[in-house]
Amino acid sequence: MHNKEGKVRRAWIVLVVAVALAAALAGPAAATKDITVSVTLVELGVDVSPEAWNIGLIGPTVIAGPAAFTATNVSEVEEAIVIWCDASSPSGWQPVQSWGGVPPLNYYAMGAALEGQETPTFVYANPVYLTTTAVAPGASIGFSLWFRAPGYGTPPSSETIVVTLAGAAPPSPPGGPGDW
Repeated sequence: MHNKEGKVRRAWIVLVVAVALAAALAGPAAATKDITVSVTLVELGVDVSPEAWNIGLIGPTVIAGPAAFTATNVSEVEEAIVIWCDASSPSGWQPVQSWGGVPPLNYYAMGAALEGQETPTFVYANPVYLTTTAVAPGASIGFSLWFRAPGYGTPPSSETIVVTLAGAAPPSPPGGPGDW
């Protein structure tokens, strides 16, 4: 029995020496320093002028526009501007992302482009960036809207489609905070 107890005792001694050696090599505990982070969250905001676009009478599949608008950053920080439109109108018109072909019954297309751009980005029910760079507080940008009427339906039909603009954080470059 003495042989087994000796082996156990030697194993404990080796373990204690190993732990003591590791602690000695690690040195004294590292000093710590706290960082205080202060944050003030501000509300992002956009003003749009004019506030309405009355297209008036339009035939099926006809494209109206461009209609000029100005968006102004009314927040206290830089922001990008996002845009989207209703998922559907009161009578069921829905947005599509195509100018080509004859739009299906009760489907319309809405497009937006910054001033100087000729090809609009489709404005859909999900927000898309109208600007991909920051707009300074108080600064304005010009943009245009286009509208393509639905294919043949049950005219006469009068619709109001809400197009919404909002402030947003500019998109992050790949690998940036937006990918966290």
